[in-house]
Parts: sequence; structure tokens; C-alpha cells
Amino acid sequence: KGCSSSHVLSLMRAARMAKESWCLLYLPGCGSLPGGRKERFLQAYADKKGHVLRCLEYSKPLGAEGAWKQKDLSSLHGALKDAAAAADALTTSTRHGRVVVIAASMGGWIAAQLAAVRPRDVLGALLLAPTGACSAAKVLPGQGGDGTDLLPSQHSEQGYTIHGAIRQELQEHTIQDGIPASCLVRIMHGDEDEAIPLEASELLQLHLKAKGVKAALRRVTGGE
Repeated sequence: KGCSSSHVLSLMRAARMAKESWCLLYLPGCGSLPGGRKERFLQAYADKKGHVLRCLEYSKPLGAEGAWKQKDLSSLHGALKDAAAAADALTTSTRHGRVVVIAASMGGWIAAQLAAVRPRDVLGALLLAPTGACSAAKVLPGQGGDGTDLLPSQHSEQGYTIHGAIRQELQEHTIQDGIPASCLVRIMHGDEDEAIPLEASELLQLHLKAKGVKAALRRVTGGE
């Protein structure tokens, strides 16, 4: 599920961005910890190229291992508010008027809804194995305790405890319905991903192209 400088660059070239530096916003997925592999790569890349990067840490976790109370976890719409505030801060504190969002897993849903509510702020999105309805189908309602649900994951033996609203949010608002035609999209997905099947991204690309979105899919051979 990793990303490379070439994939980030391809999105910028598609956007025909004439500026020498870019404004990037990274949205992590469920269970991601600050300072992870993707964040370290993106920060090193941004520093090398002189880009402005904000790796968002949600005010409350999207999901975490162990027992959690629902009030201490974020719903997707709660995380969307954090993303919108981060985008506002980036566009007002820099000379760039728009941002490019890089999002992993469930962060892809947040990126799509951000592009929907802020079409003038989001120029493009690089989605790393984005997840939506396929994750909703795996959620075990009420299994987290205290009104929370449990999301099984290949990255955690016990799974992730998530807010009880996330399953419904994933079902009611899809990634393809959120992204407007004005948003450039690049999707990366490993062909050995067991948590989120490659077919989900192939279908997402078809839906996006059908509504006029310039969407391209990069299959990562051996990627998990």
C-alpha cells in the first residue's frame, strides 16, 4: 500500500500545476499511528522537493485496538471536520489556493467527502487502497462494547474498535458519489491486498470515469 514519488508526481503533472511547490494534505486510515511509514515517506519527499505537507492527526482516533468508549472515538463526519479545518489552514497560511489530498484506506472516504464539500479547495486526490462499502460489510455491530463496533483487520489480531456510526456512514455516502468531476484522481492498489480487494478500486475507477472524473488506477504488483 506504499506510495512513491512517481505516483505523487503523476497526479501533479495531470493537474498541470505550474507552481514549483505544492500543498499536500495526508489523511490516514483506521488504526494508523502518527509517524508511520507513509507519513515518513511523504515528509521526506516534501522536504526534498520543497512542498508544504500536513499529515493530519484526527482529534479523536478513527479506530484503535482494545476497549474504547464511543465518546473517545471519531465518526467519519467528525474526521471530515478535522480534514476541512486542516485544508483551510493550509490554503490560508500558504500562497497556494488549493490542496492535493493523499489518503489511505478509510481516509479515502474522507478525501472524497472533502472534495464534495470543498470542490474549490481540493485540486486532486491520490487514493491508496481506498475503502468504503467493502469495509462496511465487514463491521461487526456492537462487538466493541459501549456502543462501538469491531472492524476485523489483517493488521490486527483483535481488530479495531470503531465508532458505531461509521458503518452507516460508509453505506450512505460512497467515495464515487462524493468526488466531483473537477477533482483529478489517481488510485493505487496492491494486487495482493487481502483487506481491501483490488476489484473494489477497479470498480471505483469505472464509476468515477462514468461521471466524468479523470481517474487512473495503478496496480501495484505484489502490494499488500
